Amino acid sequence: RTLSGSITVSAAPGQFDVVIAASTITPEREEEVNFSDPYYNAQQSLTVQTDSGIAVVEDLQAGMVVGVQKRTTGEAWAQENVPEGVDIRSYPEGPDAYTALEAGQVDAVINDEPVAISQVAERSGIEIAQIIPTGESYGIAVNPANEPLLAAVNEILAAMIADGTYD
Repeated sequence: RTLSGSITVSAAPGQFDVVIAASTITPEREEEVNFSDPYYNAQQSLTVQTDSGIAVVEDLQAGMVVGVQKRTTGEAWAQENVPEGVDIRSYPEGPDAYTALEAGQVDAVINDEPVAISQVAERSGIEIAQIIPTGESYGIAVNPANEPLLAAVNEILAAMIADGTYD
């Protein structure tokens, strides 16, 4: 099932014990699963075609289209922050939005910065125009019925950070 975002999770009903999938910790998601301590400080990004002339979100104009991944914090951020008159087009998977950008079907993509970095590296003619600080953090989703497992995940995560493995 979808966990109020892009990750497919069955941790809440107990099908899985742990899901590690670049999931942003949000209050809504915390109603469904427990999250580990944050392990990655994420933020959003604005990706555009290299010759677009778009440098920041405020450069988007009425009639333009922004691609986002459905049910993500990027979609929520776009709905709250893009200029009035900019159409938001939601895609089931993040890469679909970048494919639409390459094809000229959207003018920009708003998505998690780590995803944007990998998509820009894999494609030609697109670039990250703006990093959008949002204060988001990724966490590991843990079945809420398994508090000992959550404690173990947090303990191992802390040890990996302390000994340099995380780096």
